Amino acid sequence: MRKSSLLIVLLLVPSIMFAMGSKPKTQQSTSTPVDQDIVVNTPLEAIYYLSKGLPKKEKDQIDSKLLIEYLKQGNYPRAVSLLQEIEQANNLSLYINTINLMVKNLPKENKQQRLEEIIGSVQNRDKKDLIIEHIVLASIKDNDVSRVDAFLSELKSRFIKARIHKYLIEYFIKNDDIIKALTYAEEVQNHSEKDQVDALFVLYYASVNNIDEAQRYLNTIPDGQLRESTLSNLGKLFAEDKNFNLSIQYTNEIQRQLLRDETLSILVKAYVEDQKFKSAFQMSDSIKDTYYQALARSFLANALVENGQLKPAIQLASSIEDETLRSDIFYRLSLYHAANNDIEEAFTTLELITDYEKKKAAVKKLATYVGAMKEYHYSLLILKKLEPDALKDIALQDFALNFILNHPIENSISTLRDIITEESVVAISDQYIAKDQHLEAMNFTFNIPTTTYIPNVQFHIILSSKLVTNTQNIKEIIELNDTLLPKFKPYKQALIHLATARLYERIEDVEAADTERYNAEVILDKVELNTVKQNELINYLLELKEFDIALYQLDKLTIKKDRIKFLFELSTTPLNLDEDQLALLKRIAQGN
Repeated sequence: MRKSSLLIVLLLVPSIMFAMGSKPKTQQSTSTPVDQDIVVNTPLEAIYYLSKGLPKKEKDQIDSKLLIEYLKQGNYPRAVSLLQEIEQANNLSLYINTINLMVKNLPKENKQQRLEEIIGSVQNRDKKDLIIEHIVLASIKDNDVSRVDAFLSELKSRFIKARIHKYLIEYFIKNDDIIKALTYAEEVQNHSEKDQVDALFVLYYASVNNIDEAQRYLNTIPDGQLRESTLSNLGKLFAEDKNFNLSIQYTNEIQRQLLRDETLSILVKAYVEDQKFKSAFQMSDSIKDTYYQALARSFLANALVENGQLKPAIQLASSIEDETLRSDIFYRLSLYHAANNDIEEAFTTLELITDYEKKKAAVKKLATYVGAMKEYHYSLLILKKLEPDALKDIALQDFALNFILNHPIENSISTLRDIITEESVVAISDQYIAKDQHLEAMNFTFNIPTTTYIPNVQFHIILSSKLVTNTQNIKEIIELNDTLLPKFKPYKQALIHLATARLYERIEDVEAADTERYNAEVILDKVELNTVKQNELINYLLELKEFDIALYQLDKLTIKKDRIKFLFELSTTPLNLDEDQLALLKRIAQGN
């Protein structure tokens, strides 16, 4: 069979370099004239020009993403240039979001200097203050506040400055630097902001058990919502520290019934964690709100289940009206029975779960238990009788997956024959692939009764990224690939040829690899696909790291957004483009 000499040269380059090779002979581009005024050397540059024809909102979003990609690739000047374009687009939320992403993706080296440059690039005064606020927040998240004072000196808005002072006080309190926190607190003049800062100091001093100082700051906060929430936070803090007397003291000061009940529910939880079940139940009785009382009692009921006190747990659960909380208790009870090898009781309890999502979660867990059992037959019958059918299908899929992992394959096919699904076959195959056992994965699919979806699974195995880079039994897998080719449509046959070529490269059979690539190119040169299939083909080519062929297939796409999506994917890989490929990339950038 004829072979492409250019491709032979390509194959001498190790595939792990993922460099773009010369243009395949059979992949001819059309001769549409190209505008010589633009320069396109990379996929990112192609995206920049291609996006110009999109609606403004879509273009702005793409520019934001493009900026981040330039930043990741170290092209800081280009990123800043795009930032200025986004600023001029007058989309404030997008602009701020882009700044946040930019700050997040800046390399740590020279990061603070870059942040100052970003602030300096902002022309609008109001925007600049907002950007400074977001940059300070980002610096706090990065645990680097060394340049914060310089940022603050640029601020004009006293309201934003007060907010930033509060952020810094929170930061220094969290890092136990109370001196700096107090220093910034002196700068806060606004009464509302000052009260919020005082609330922070209340909790700090309470956390270090300086109750007198905590009380002193608490006394400065006037009655109202902030004082109420501070009292609630004190009640919760002392509850978590198991200082029950102080927790009760501050909780009792709360005037708003709902907030007091919420705080009491946390106190009940703390009693439960401390194994004080009687006190927990008595405290739950004092909660007036129906939901928070149910929440408190659910904490107690779940703890009773964990401790094997099932009868009182069931009584408590039955008294709870909230469906989600009640179902959660029975969910835990069902799993408790399963963990103690009482599968029949586990399924009986399952019927008490009325919340569908909780019931589904329990079914999945129970199916996993059953799949690992040696004596599974009776439990499998129960799974098969589950209602509705959607729940039964989920159970059988999870059973099949776990069954195959715990029983020999040769003994499993008869059990799974009438219940196995495409999802479970894929999941099982992926288990083999993860262990680098591709031949075993393929043999597994050959042992399953013929169904319409088995070829899909086999194709999934053939195109596994691990298969073409890290597999054993290469010659046997190549033979299987050849056997399976007739099952698939032409464009999938081309992909199998490419996957097989990679396998030949692994064993350094360049001639055979070249033949497989030539066969793939001949097919792809002739095949005509609709938009959906063309997108699917390019996705597969990128998975196989066949970037040169992907570029030529990208030229066949007519929808700009599809082109842009794949160009972003190509931009993450170092490419070595020849003149023909650069011309093609330029054509793609123009939307031709």
